[in-house]
Amino acid sequence: MLRKNVWIRISVNKPAIQERRPERWRCYVDATKENIEVFGVRFSGIASDKNILTPSQADPDEIGLVGWLHVFCDLEVKDAIAFVNFRDI
Repeated sequence: MLRKNVWIRISVNKPAIQERRPERWRCYVDATKENIEVFGVRFSGIASDKNILTPSQADPDEIGLVGWLHVFCDLEVKDAIAFVNFRDI
């Protein structure tokens, strides 16, 4: 799967960790409620204050997240690894 020039949210996959499953991360593309569970995340490119945000909140949002990285990037998922290439805005 390859998505270009998208905003994604990356969060820890708490249910998988509690159940001792290997998919430790979740990616949400374009703020959808559907997630992609992955074993790992690899970053490349240059992060800036425009293409990466680090919001957090006291109470879970509509998906159940309290903290995540919000990244503008090209996203490719291969063999359950998310390859995130930061993009300029």
